[in-house]
Amino acid sequence: MSNQSTEEVKFMNRGSSGWSGRVTACLAIVLAVVGCERWRPSQIVQMVENAGAGDLRTTSVGSIVEWFQKHPALVITIDNLCVPARENALAKWPKTTKGRVCNAAAQVAGFIEWQREIQTNNDHKTFQGGSK
Repeated sequence: MSNQSTEEVKFMNRGSSGWSGRVTACLAIVLAVVGCERWRPSQIVQMVENAGAGDLRTTSVGSIVEWFQKHPALVITIDNLCVPARENALAKWPKTTKGRVCNAAAQVAGFIEWQREIQTNNDHKTFQGGSK
């Protein structure tokens, strides 16, 4: 180090910190671009949102169930559209927006079908709570 002047040492230090600063800036830009990927709802989610449910990205299954109970005609359609999606679903699918919508639709559609079955089998030969 005796052969290097003080100015050369300052220049070398400045250059190395500038390099790490550039790397940090590049990493920040890459992470921002990757992290800001635009969310694109599925056809199923778009149908429900367009029907008046609003933004469903952070809505709970319970809230979607409540909304579906007021829109029984839509529930049957959505539940039928969800069948292929359920068959090919990944493990994390229930936590996705589409998964929560399909889960809520299945709950309400199942109840609607159950009510229709009771009405068509009104001979009381089917099991009903409290019947003997």
